[in-house]
Amino acid sequence: MFTTGVTDKGLRRLIRWLGPDMIYELLDLRRADVKAQGMGGRTDDVDELQQRITDEINKKSPFGLKDLAINGRDLMTELQLPPSPEIGRVLAYLLEQVLDDPGQNTRDKLLTLSRNLLDNKG
Repeated sequence: MFTTGVTDKGLRRLIRWLGPDMIYELLDLRRADVKAQGMGGRTDDVDELQQRITDEINKKSPFGLKDLAINGRDLMTELQLPPSPEIGRVLAYLLEQVLDDPGQNTRDKLLTLSRNLLDNKG
């Protein structure tokens, strides 16, 4: 596990993948690994990464579909879409967009992104 050079986008994706609770266990595992190597290694980089993770979580960044400013019902209502797997695909796309840029997580911006995605699909 490398702890240096992780971008903010990458950090949010790591938190999403592991979950806000499990990520701290991974950091503890990394610290234990460094100690177990018996070479006097330091864990300053892990400490720095942990602080960045805590900061990102405290910002209430979106990490899952439930964190989006809209949901499937909003998409169906606002875009006149029927219930379908397409709703899930649009929501997954929106989540990727807000993982890249949490500032996109507003109702208006997400609806615009949804419209653009659906318009460019056909």
